Amino acid sequence: MALTRLKNVFTSKTGRCLYVNSDDFDASDSFENRGNSPNRPFKTIQRALLEAARFSYRSGQYNDAFGSFSIVLYPGDYVIDNRPGKNISGQAYAPQGTGGIAELSSSSDMDLIDASGNVNPNNILHQFNSVNGGVIVPRGTSIIGMDLRKTKLRPLYVPDPEAAIDPSAIFRVTGGCYFWQFSFFDGITSGVYKDPVVPSTTNPPTYSHHKLTCFEYADGRNGLGTLTGTDGIALGLTTDLDLYYQKIAKAWQDIPDTTSNIASDELQPRVEENRIVGPNTSRPKTIIKVETDFVNTNVFTTTAQVETQEPHGFSVGTPVLMEVLQELTHQDLMVPSLSLRYQLIRHLDILLRILTQVHHLVTQLQLELT
Repeated sequence: MALTRLKNVFTSKTGRCLYVNSDDFDASDSFENRGNSPNRPFKTIQRALLEAARFSYRSGQYNDAFGSFSIVLYPGDYVIDNRPGKNISGQAYAPQGTGGIAELSSSSDMDLIDASGNVNPNNILHQFNSVNGGVIVPRGTSIIGMDLRKTKLRPLYVPDPEAAIDPSAIFRVTGGCYFWQFSFFDGITSGVYKDPVVPSTTNPPTYSHHKLTCFEYADGRNGLGTLTGTDGIALGLTTDLDLYYQKIAKAWQDIPDTTSNIASDELQPRVEENRIVGPNTSRPKTIIKVETDFVNTNVFTTTAQVETQEPHGFSVGTPVLMEVLQELTHQDLMVPSLSLRYQLIRHLDILLRILTQVHHLVTQLQLELT
């Protein structure tokens, strides 16, 4: 087998599997590496998470991939730069302003640890963290270790227990995430960050870690209020997840960057990311039209198109529960040749059995057409 063919055998074409191996000579966090082959994995988990967010992008709005990515961790020691995503002045890293997020390139500094084994405070990976500290795990990504005892994760930021510094986390997770087969340990012995505004000073992690949790949720609901970004403007209603995806869009040239208007951004949080259980909307959405995909006599697809009275806020693939509140007539079942006037739920794989009455009406239509 040719070497090029052999390489393709071990490559994940869609990026569903991303590989991280801190003990591999060929491992690299470089901008050019996609990490979708065990032959050239990433060195750090943070770099792989950024790539998962990048791989999730789909052109258009409300249709980005969710729950589709797994990060495979080989046995080894991994460090996590979980500092808050702020500069030393306390401003959140944002796509705008001096010192904000820049477009990634081959010259971007992604080394968490320098050649001497000391922390590198100038790495850009921590800039994508939550403003409260913690690496965001986007889009319901799974992190799967190969050996519980030999896959070790160590934080680089442990808040000073005796100072007026807020508690923090190692990971900020979204809905749908899954974690397996790795262990958390104290910070590296060469020294960890103790105060996020003094990154040049590190201390051996011999003090209490009680201000640090392993997992907390990424906030996609509450605005950041008076916290200012690197452009000096208060973030207001922008949430931590909003800001994260703005930064991802800025970092990669192939993702449209409309940072002046979040509502126009193509890369946005999905509703499943910050709602773990319960309904996806604050109240029911009224359906005013259901269209089935009529193909031919007695031939229908399993896809229906639903028109709602107001914007629904769902993404492609969002599970929904439908309920009939009034009798439907044959005229309510339209072939998909009509133009739609309101917000649509497109390509929801809802079988006609979801609506018992609709199912009966379709059956009657099929009989009449024969």
